[in-house]
Amino acid sequence: MSDEEPKPEDIKKKYYINSKEFRQLIVDFYDSGDETPCNELVEGLQKIAEGLSFNWRFIKYTQSWKEDMVGDAIIKMYAAMKKKQFNIESTYNPYSYFNAIAWNAFSNRIKKENRQHKGLLEYRQQVHDEFMSDPNNQTYAKPVNGVDEEEFYNE
Repeated sequence: MSDEEPKPEDIKKKYYINSKEFRQLIVDFYDSGDETPCNELVEGLQKIAEGLSFNWRFIKYTQSWKEDMVGDAIIKMYAAMKKKQFNIESTYNPYSYFNAIAWNAFSNRIKKENRQHKGLLEYRQQVHDEFMSDPNNQTYAKPVNGVDEEEFYNE
């Protein structure tokens, strides 16, 4: 496996969804009355989420963030599919509808991670400030190359 990023053409081929076929899968699912969408429909939702992760706005996030974003998007799109929220009578493209859901899931994940990161930084700063403001605190100095601090300064 190489560290090179995939080419845009390869990404488009791998994550391409035929809009007419996708719409027909949705119509079939709505008409069937099943509680669970067929595998092809779920694979289409997965392709939308994974394909969106290659958008230039999301490409530079770490792999773990991208996995979380894709996972959130799949869950949100699956929930919308199961609740039959897409209006099959409309002329709107189902791909764009589910892509918008995935986009919002990505954005929400980024906001959530940024809030958590900001909270962690604030906590670290608070602990640091409290530690440094206490006049009785003594800091521990790690021995240099296995030599005790007293030996180091007495040489």
